[in-house]
Parts: sequence; structure tokens; C-alpha cells
Amino acid sequence: MDESQIRRHMTAPRRVVMEIIAENQPISEADIVQSWVLRRPELAVRHRKELPRMAAQVLWRLENLGWAQQAPAGYTLTELGERARNVLISTD
Repeated sequence: MDESQIRRHMTAPRRVVMEIIAENQPISEADIVQSWVLRRPELAVRHRKELPRMAAQVLWRLENLGWAQQAPAGYTLTELGERARNVLISTD
């Protein structure tokens, strides 16, 4: 996957979840949700209630892209996921 493909597939929620995983590897889905809430205290109550569903969808997509993987201890970024994260960091 080249840099243009990485940028094409990256969304704000995917980026947030990847940052959370990178900072806390391995991490459970529940801990990802909790970290997301802590990062965004201004979120409306209704939005917070939807975060578990959103996290599950984002994690499913990250796994399909080959950017994250679920291990017994929790989610980690793959080598490609680390590369995707670095591409985004270098363009900020």
C-alpha cells in the first residue's frame, strides 16, 4: 500500500483509534472506547453512547486494511499500520 492509498483510506476516527492503539499496545476494545472518551470530553452524551459501536466498526476496518490485529492481550498495530501512522505524522 503506497502513501496515496494510505491517505485515501484514512479517516479521522481511524486515526484516533490508531493513535490510541499505538500509545497503549496491546489494548482492549473497551479500553479504546474509554481512551476515546477521555480524549474528547466535549462529546455529547448520545455520541458517547455510540462510541462502542463506532470503535467496533473502526477496528473491523483497521483489521481489514491490515493496519491492526487482535491478539489475546488486545489490539496492536501491524507493521503496515505503523507505516500508515508514520505517513500521517510526516504530513501533519
